[in-house]
Amino acid sequence: MAPLLAVDDLNTAALLCDHLADRDLDAVHAVHVFAPDAGPTARRDGEEALNVVRSRLGASASVTLHRPEGAVATAVVSLATEADVSEVLVGHDGETAQALRDRGLSVVAVEPQ
Repeated sequence: MAPLLAVDDLNTAALLCDHLADRDLDAVHAVHVFAPDAGPTARRDGEEALNVVRSRLGASASVTLHRPEGAVATAVVSLATEADVSEVLVGHDGETAQALRDRGLSVVAVEPQ
């Protein structure tokens, strides 16, 4: 099974990619959840975060990008179930990480060093 990287910005995307750098992965899923009313700047920033994952991991793994809209925890749980991922990687251990754990997902919070 593949990991799911929940990215909210460029820094988080890079951090999660660095965390996976030593793993031998066949596939990776990356998700940025957009607010339904996200403007052009927010959409551009989300796309750039997803592109970091594609550019950093795409040479060694099949990367699938996901762009759902709505509540972050709900969208990530739905995607994790649909994609049958092994774990969800997040950029910090906060409310979203806890909400994902509460819904039964294996969550790894990758904190900056």
